[in-house]
This record gives sequence, structure tokens and C-alpha cells, in this order.
Amino acid sequence: MRIITTSFAQFEIHQFLIIVRINEGVDLNKSYLNEIIRILKLNMIHPFGWISDKINSYSVDPSIFNRLIREVSNFMCFCNVVYGDERKDLTTVGRAFCPDNFPMAAFHTLEDAKTWVNHTIHSRPHIPANQAYRSYIQRL
Repeated sequence: MRIITTSFAQFEIHQFLIIVRINEGVDLNKSYLNEIIRILKLNMIHPFGWISDKINSYSVDPSIFNRLIREVSNFMCFCNVVYGDERKDLTTVGRAFCPDNFPMAAFHTLEDAKTWVNHTIHSRPHIPANQAYRSYIQRL
């Protein structure tokens, strides 16, 4: 495991997953995308899943995941770990900005999220996410 700390988040790098903890009060928008993409491309060499561990309160422009899916070919799934009643709302909002076949989920524990990501990564055919995105766009 490796930890990368930026001005806006902590990225906990594992072989097949990344746990992201956004800092309190951050407005995660497109201005952070280049740095996030650089971190992912330099550190995530295998197919991987993103876990957002929502220990802090922050806002997210959900459209950033659309670009991440397009530009990071080994990004295979996404989930939130939430510690309250917002669980379904987060996944529903995110779903509107991602291809239909892109795996997304929400959990109340980090362990459940890790289990889901590992299962999803190892049981899913490794169609690069950006290829799934192109297929999604063609259907529109």
C-alpha cells in the first residue's frame, strides 16, 4: 500500500483498488481532474476500482467520472462508502453520468466496499472502461 496526499485528498493505492478520501469542504470539480488522472495513470497499472471513503463532507461534480472513465482505460468500477442515509442518492446521481454497464455501488463499511471491488475486478471481463464509454456514446 502507498499513500499519496494532495492539497485536496488522500489517495490510498492498492494493487487493484484505490481508496480516496476527499478533504473536508472541498468542491471536487474539473479543476482537479488532471492531477487525479496523473495519479491514476502513474500508480494504477492493473484494472482497478475506485472507493470514495466519505469520512468528510465535500461536494463532487459527478461529470468528472465521465472523463475519468474515458481517459483511464483500466478504471473498472466505482463505489462510495457512506456513513449515513445518503447511500442511494450518491449512487443514483453518479449513475446518470456513467455508461449503463459501468459497475457502481454504495456501502456502509469500507470492508464491504473492498470485497465488492475485488469481486467486480476479478469477475468482470476486462473491457477497458474507455471502450465501454465509446459503446455507450454510440448508443445515444
